[in-house]
Amino acid sequence: GMLKDRTAHPTPRPLDTMEYIIGMHDWKSVLDPFTGSGTTGVACIKTGRKFIGIELDEGYCEIAARRMREAESHLFAEVVK
Repeated sequence: GMLKDRTAHPTPRPLDTMEYIIGMHDWKSVLDPFTGSGTTGVACIKTGRKFIGIELDEGYCEIAARRMREAESHLFAEVVK
């Protein structure tokens, strides 16, 4: 419900769930062949992993790129503080 409204994606994943799953492993990078609105990419940024995303829908690519830019800017803002 709420996540779909925020991301406009029909099958959104909660960010905290993706951070938890990624954090359970030693992965240095993550490949998401169905990037959608970019939740996995944001989780990778927040957990210090490299991210490779693939998405066919240009609209979702734009949403994912915006969300990942925002996550990076928040990350750098935290470091500067």
